[in-house]
Amino acid sequence: MANWTGAILTNKGRALAAKVEAGTCKLELTKLKVGDGTPSDLESMTDLASPKQNIGISSITPSETGECDIECVITNKDMDRGFYMREMGIFATDPDEGEILYAVQTDTHPDYLQGKGTSATLSIALHVTIAITNTDSVTAVINPAGLLTSADLDKHNTSDDAHSNLFKLFAKLTDLKTHNEAADAHENRFKLFEKIENLGDDIVKKLALTTTISAVTALQTNSWFGQLLKLVLTASGVKYSIATNGYVCLGEFFGGLIIQWGTITTSNKGYGSPFTITFPKSVLAVIPVHKAGEYAGISLGDKWNNVGFQCWYSMTTNTLNACYIAIGY
Repeated sequence: MANWTGAILTNKGRALAAKVEAGTCKLELTKLKVGDGTPSDLESMTDLASPKQNIGISSITPSETGECDIECVITNKDMDRGFYMREMGIFATDPDEGEILYAVQTDTHPDYLQGKGTSATLSIALHVTIAITNTDSVTAVINPAGLLTSADLDKHNTSDDAHSNLFKLFAKLTDLKTHNEAADAHENRFKLFEKIENLGDDIVKKLALTTTISAVTALQTNSWFGQLLKLVLTASGVKYSIATNGYVCLGEFFGGLIIQWGTITTSNKGYGSPFTITFPKSVLAVIPVHKAGEYAGISLGDKWNNVGFQCWYSMTTNTLNACYIAIGY
């Protein structure tokens, strides 16, 4: 099952995001790529480690909450060989650099995309979310190849084998009617209902008797209780990305608290830095810290929100190398 991390901005992506935040250009998204590489240093990437397919953008949906949903469709109809989708790149146009790799996602439990030689042609809708400054700051190059046309649908519907599985289903339904009329048709089903009736009480008792240590141990196993805990944590919004620019989202059990961190590299004394991910509601604190012995001082500017922040500093060298920690929800 796919487990994509949050999108991490590359170094060129962070530079473009700063230009967008300063109002000098818009964020123009051009395409996505997927590949089977396993990159280690995401920030320094200029392309995927092992790109396998370019994907046109079908649509974008920016929201007032500081996020933009990117929709595209990936298909295997032109793929000779399948691959595991371990990496995904979002590309954008920089007014000074041209097309750049803006952000990267990786997947530690990748899905396998079959090649076209298999029995089925697959079309998978992908949705990727990135942080934006405002709804007017982002555009996209829409690729018509990423959309299903009425001609494609008509061609499918008139094909001789378009709906062969439906006829097989109808045949099974006829057999099902005969089965339902049998006297002993659902004997085991009633036993299952009795087990389900007691399942809720069993889960509550198990949770009540579970300590923190045993809960952590359960999360590292494939037991039914470990899987249940994972489902509960995922549903509550718990997620993380351990990287140079990373975050930990503690979920609704902890009030939606988010802790994130990142690096700052610039020669601009009034530098605007975007967060690794957008805080959905508010920022509680931002702490910028320079490397010891390099600068006289660094401080938080007066411009900061749930998308990014500004820092000021006096410096003894030409380039600032610093980092930050931010807390919000």
